[in-house]
Amino acid sequence: MFDGFQTFFGNSPSHQSIKNWLTQEAENRTTNISSVYSDYYYYDEQYIKLNCVRKYSLNLYDTILNIPVAEEIASKRTTETTQKFIDESTNNQPLIAITTDHYCRYKRLMNKLGAKH
Repeated sequence: MFDGFQTFFGNSPSHQSIKNWLTQEAENRTTNISSVYSDYYYYDEQYIKLNCVRKYSLNLYDTILNIPVAEEIASKRTTETTQKFIDESTNNQPLIAITTDHYCRYKRLMNKLGAKH
């Protein structure tokens, strides 16, 4: 999950620094410094445990440019959380297509976002 730090910031923080960041109550999003994307994305999420609390790692990648767009640690896995993450991560740019693992909830969300799924 944290391989993107080298891409995003040009350095690799220690594991302890990453743990400290993730356990803070502040927003836990890392966004790529690039502002231009291909409009073809891959979205995935995984559950993780931080201090014995279930959280979700949301990940968005540009499939054409082969770069991470954003990663976020979220407390809840809801359609609203996913939509907000994708909207904010792409700066509301046009979405042509988003590839996912076909979790049943994604079909309606991609239709709502206007992206091919």
